[in-house]
Amino acid sequence: ARRAVGLWKRLALREAGFRPDPERSEAWNRGAYLVNGPGHCGECHTPRNVLMIPDASRAFAGGPHPRGEGEVPSLLDLKGRARYSDVSDLVLALQFGETLGYDKLASGSMAELQMNLARLPEGDVRAISEYLLSLECKSFSVAQKEIDARLAKAGYPGQVVPHP
Repeated sequence: ARRAVGLWKRLALREAGFRPDPERSEAWNRGAYLVNGPGHCGECHTPRNVLMIPDASRAFAGGPHPRGEGEVPSLLDLKGRARYSDVSDLVLALQFGETLGYDKLASGSMAELQMNLARLPEGDVRAISEYLLSLECKSFSVAQKEIDARLAKAGYPGQVVPHP
């Protein structure tokens, strides 16, 4: 069993640490650090392979909840899918959640996370928002818009990401 765990660790834990992108703003890099480091948003928002290792090629694409608690929405192309209009809109959503009418933001395990995000300094919430709104995937967003439209028609206002 120890050897199997050791092998899994070698496959799964290849993080080299955060490296700022010199082409991006200081706020974007702060947001990238917070989302990918202490916030570890990808733990739930990134699909996993059969070995339960996050699939880096589909980072933040959403999918089945790692604990089997339904689906986790995608964080890709949030602006293009009309989830949020701009950085300020997402900042408000992260600070106030469903209190201001941001449906399904604080559902499931996100309720506690959203309350904790609201306690962060506004600069950090703004940095997180700037980074999240920069996450795009053109081919994914077209398919996701179609899925979101079908789900909304069926009466489900949130977004669900299909998984293989």
